[in-house]
Order: sequence, then C-alpha cells, then structure tokens
Amino acid sequence: MLKIVYLDFNNFEEIPNLSGSRDEVKELSMQRNGLKGPVPTYFFNMSSLTSLVLHGNSLNGSVPDNICRHLPASYIITS
Repeated sequence: MLKIVYLDFNNFEEIPNLSGSRDEVKELSMQRNGLKGPVPTYFFNMSSLTSLVLHGNSLNGSVPDNICRHLPASYIITS
C-alpha cells in the first residue's frame, strides 16, 4: 500500500495510473518531469491526499474552485 510517492525528475510525459492506491496515497510529488495537459480531476477527489507537488511541468488548465471542500488539509504546489 503506497502512502508517499515521489516520482520527481523522471522525464514522465504522463501521470502514472495510481488507481489501485488512490485512496491511500497521502503525498504525491511529480515535480520536474515532462507532464503536459490538464491536472487529472481524480487528484481532487483522492480522500487521503494531503500534498500534491507538480512544480516544473507543462501542465495547463485550472484548479477547481471547490478544491478545499475535497481536500481540506491539502496544499498544492504548481507552476
């Protein structure tokens, strides 16, 4: 069971499928990869996620206005 996932600096172009661990991952960091496109909406519905770090990628789109309702103790670092 994955709780903390650090996939930084791996040149990923897509976010790996975490479907088997989505409700257990507390921290996910994928900074400085080659990620493109919008942030997958399932991130905002992960009940255990408290930290999502996507800094240094080429993501686009927006973060939902109601993110605090879904992730009340979380912070997101993007740029």
